[in-house]
Amino acid sequence: MALLAIPGSRTKTILGFALTFLLGAAFLALEYADFKNLLALGYSWKTNASFSSYFVLIGAHGLHIVFGLLFTLVFILQLLRRGFTDAVIRRLTCLSLFWFFSYFVWIFMFTIVYLIGAS
Repeated sequence: MALLAIPGSRTKTILGFALTFLLGAAFLALEYADFKNLLALGYSWKTNASFSSYFVLIGAHGLHIVFGLLFTLVFILQLLRRGFTDAVIRRLTCLSLFWFFSYFVWIFMFTIVYLIGAS
């Protein structure tokens, strides 16, 4: 939705990316709680191959989300400072594509790790 507001409304664009930031941060909080719970139960990346791949896959995805959150903050600040310049619009478009890719990857990771892995 933030991408659709470009270049018409800076406020709507910022609100869209701010909502994206909050959802990404909530996802990281859930991922952290999941890792903490598994570690408390005695499971770790050293337990077996399944848990090893789980921690690596989900951890790598979480790391990408952290970078996405950082870039979201940086680009919101750039939009506030510079407005809708060509460079800022290009960066926001790339950021939006990054988030779309992350959602797409998460669909496959969720299916493989949680749905197929649980069976």
